[in-house]
Amino acid sequence: MKDDHDRNQKIISAYIAFVITIFIAVAFKSQEFSNATWIIGLAAFSLPSLVAYLFLDYIIRVKQGRKTSAARGLAIALGFIPSLMAIILTIATFSVLAAVGFAAVTVFWVLFIDIVVYKGSKSKESKL
Repeated sequence: MKDDHDRNQKIISAYIAFVITIFIAVAFKSQEFSNATWIIGLAAFSLPSLVAYLFLDYIIRVKQGRKTSAARGLAIALGFIPSLMAIILTIATFSVLAAVGFAAVTVFWVLFIDIVVYKGSKSKESKL
């Protein structure tokens, strides 16, 4: 469980740094972004939940030894959904087509990963 937590911590920490970078970049160049208020608002809304996820992941996986938790799921949803919307709006400032493509590919991979996890949990013999 500690290895899972360490891997998750690195990934989420890098993602938090990325969201903060978008937040700062848009804040400094807000006149150039048509959706700057929305981008900054969504990024700011997501950051506390992303940080809460880091703490919850440590407490639940390492301290309590559990693999799953509704609290972790809530924190990650409240962190990722608004931050992904902020990223999509940032991309849309430059190209609507790229923003739609980014959103579509993101949804595809989230669903695909979910299917792989589900199938893998049902059968070790799954080739998916």
